[in-house]
Amino acid sequence: MVVSKSQDEESSIDRRKLLSALGATAVTGIAGCTGDSEDEDLGERVPTIVFEWWSGLGGFSQIQENAAPVIQENIEELGVDVELEGTEGVTAWVNIINDERNANLAFVHTGNNPNRLDPHETTRRFAADYAGPEAGANPGNYTNCEYTDVAVEQETVETVEGREELINQAQSIVSEDAMVYPMYATPSFGAIRTDEVDPDGIGAGGVDFTMPHAYIRSTPRTGDQISGNMHADGAQSLNYLAMPNAETLAFWSQIPHSPLVGYNEDYEIENVLAEDYEVTNGGQTFTVELRDGTFHNGDPITAEDVQFTYETLDENTDVFPHASSIPFESIEIIDETTVEFNTTEPFLPLTTSEWPRWGIIHKDSWQDAGVEETPTSLDFDEFIGSGPFQIEDFRPNESIYFSPHTDHPVYSPDHDLILSVYADAQSAQQAFENNEIQIISQIGPGAADQIEESMGDEADIIVTEGHMTQSVYPQYSFGPTKFHAFRDAVGKCFDRELIAEVALRGRGEPDTHASYLGQPHPWRAPDDMLYEYTDDISGDIDAAREALSEAGWEWDSNGNLRYPNDADLSPRWPEGEAPDPEDFPCLDDL
Repeated sequence: MVVSKSQDEESSIDRRKLLSALGATAVTGIAGCTGDSEDEDLGERVPTIVFEWWSGLGGFSQIQENAAPVIQENIEELGVDVELEGTEGVTAWVNIINDERNANLAFVHTGNNPNRLDPHETTRRFAADYAGPEAGANPGNYTNCEYTDVAVEQETVETVEGREELINQAQSIVSEDAMVYPMYATPSFGAIRTDEVDPDGIGAGGVDFTMPHAYIRSTPRTGDQISGNMHADGAQSLNYLAMPNAETLAFWSQIPHSPLVGYNEDYEIENVLAEDYEVTNGGQTFTVELRDGTFHNGDPITAEDVQFTYETLDENTDVFPHASSIPFESIEIIDETTVEFNTTEPFLPLTTSEWPRWGIIHKDSWQDAGVEETPTSLDFDEFIGSGPFQIEDFRPNESIYFSPHTDHPVYSPDHDLILSVYADAQSAQQAFENNEIQIISQIGPGAADQIEESMGDEADIIVTEGHMTQSVYPQYSFGPTKFHAFRDAVGKCFDRELIAEVALRGRGEPDTHASYLGQPHPWRAPDDMLYEYTDDISGDIDAAREALSEAGWEWDSNGNLRYPNDADLSPRWPEGEAPDPEDFPCLDDL
């Protein structure tokens, strides 16, 4: 993508780069590096670092790919070579979960999953026990025991006010550690053909896989079906519990399955399969009364199915990427439609984070498929869900054909739903313009502009600002990003203004404060509790270089960044191994 700028803007950027270059020369002079012979007295040269962006995610991948060259250029102004690498999104996430160490920095797409309106998931996953191979979804393999203690404690306080204080404290710690580089809040771009579909269910969540109310409540103007696009990983497997992509999981939890409670299109929590629930015993007992609902084969949805769902998750937190360790004491069946969750400690996130995340599964069919013996490799004779749509035809990596489930206790869709996988974002856009699909989700801003221009009143473009962030995460365990001074300098150098312009065509609000929650998020800490890399949204390369210089980093005569002479370049823990409790004693308590 080429971004046009006025002559004044171009001159401003050129002057800034010139000053940065002069700053590099000045720092080199201060370090005494006036010739190649004196380079021998410097520390080891910082090697080429790998910056990874995620491919295969439609419009979000386009956004990241467009921004990546700007990010590369910004970091290279520090005197470090940067290699760009596009990696399929699910693969990239699995690499992070397994601590593969094939990238130093990753542009992580964090979707606006409704359950993330409760900060439990995003706060807990930065704890030390989520770092290392196959430990959890810790984006930077961050290991800080002060943070971990707070992140774990917030789970078990009895009041919302107490949780808020701890959540703010956790954000402050990770912020001061410079462990996240937010660029802007995660936007949602989608479109719906109003000449073919009467739209409904579109609120603050927009048209998005993670908020599928538009697919449920919209109605076709002619015929009896609505078609849309979907991620390739959404059609790879029927075992949604094991899906590594949280956005795909959110879709499967709400279309072929339904949760006990969920968030509506305006991000308000409401009962779904639960008729009512009560929290007692200081936040340690959660009693749920179920609605009169059935699975797709006509079996009633019972307390036994609810118990089985959460016991299966609890027994497989090591293999289901998004299953949390919940302090369950027991899950008791009171009667056929009443289930009681008991925890050893207060656990308020159960109702606002965990219940909305997981659709209820059909016990008998999942047992027959082998979930108790081989939880990640299932063989379904018949897939039976609990959601508003039932699967009629599943074609791996191609499409899913749904029909409406007429006995759902809440939703009453009046149409079939066909979701197809497309080779790329351009193919999906072409299918939308050709009326092969009537709803298109997670497109890029460029595609949204093109659809608006080519289709006019035939389509509505839906753009919403998300509560999560599009952020770059440094790897804490190895390489230059294990050093605070380097992480801080990288955070200062980004031209977030240009990144937002290139990536979002100016629709994003640059974020200079270090937080894993977006600016619109209801639990975002106040700015005065968050570290601000710079108040200049175009970046401050001079301040970045100064931060490095003050920490003993130097530049050689060719402008290449060198580690401090006394820097310990060994990783925080060996690749392929877990963090050592001797180094991180909080691990012994988890």
